[in-house]
Amino acid sequence: PYVTKGSTFDDYGPAYTYGVENYSRYNGRKFEDVEPELGRDWQRAKGKSRLAWDDAKHAAKDSWHRLSDAVERATPGDSDRDGK
Repeated sequence: PYVTKGSTFDDYGPAYTYGVENYSRYNGRKFEDVEPELGRDWQRAKGKSRLAWDDAKHAAKDSWHRLSDAVERATPGDSDRDGK
């Protein structure tokens, strides 16, 4: 739903990777809490992606939440403290 016309995986791939890498970097924090910091660093991290942060952040958020959900399912208890 967030993919823009004319964009390719080469544009979105770095954003997915960025979300995964930063999930580990900001261990235990929510994407929404660190999104401003991620946005500031995107220009340096994006490689050959043509996406501005306003477009890339959706893919980064998607990969962040997918990893967070996988960790939550694999960890006994409530590792992300969301009550689920």
